[in-house]
Amino acid sequence: MKTPEEIKEQIITTERFKELTGIDPIQDDLERANCKSAGIFNHICCGWCSKHNKPAWWCLCSVNKYNKKIKENNESANKPQNERP
Repeated sequence: MKTPEEIKEQIITTERFKELTGIDPIQDDLERANCKSAGIFNHICCGWCSKHNKPAWWCLCSVNKYNKKIKENNESANKPQNERP
């Protein structure tokens, strides 16, 4: 379980967004960066890429991860019933 300090560190504020990206956040950037549904259907571009330390919508990591899950699900669905996990 994360400590309150670790959770606070993850929150992307206006200042932190500008520090890490070099630009001011616009429109819903902060809402998307801090989205609690990041990574699930209709939210694959929400969140923050911790690997590259930039918004998920600037990075393909989240899209690639989502596409991998879809591929795995499709492969599993195409297996005979007795071979499915």
